[in-house]
Amino acid sequence: MLELGRGDGPTEWVCGVFIALDLPVAMFPQEAQREVWTDTTTLIAPSSMPGSKTVALRNATLPVHRIVAFADSVTGDTPGGKVHEGAIYQAQFERCSRSVFPHP
Repeated sequence: MLELGRGDGPTEWVCGVFIALDLPVAMFPQEAQREVWTDTTTLIAPSSMPGSKTVALRNATLPVHRIVAFADSVTGDTPGGKVHEGAIYQAQFERCSRSVFPHP
């Protein structure tokens, strides 16, 4: 990413946005990954900010394969990290996001 940014900053930013959207999906169990990457009608909204007060669900059931514990994403011990090779899939989410998103 840094090398890409040296040549063209806006292109680096767009590339980073696409990576930032796919990387959280790669942390989920394979069943959820297949749902997202094979069904063009599937929508995702990854969040690393738990505790939102804008939406409340009551009596809702979420399939287990669509859940990744925030604590696991922080430590890098996610279901996707166990099936994909490459250090990026075992990386701690905070460190990944710092390489993708601008920060002070």
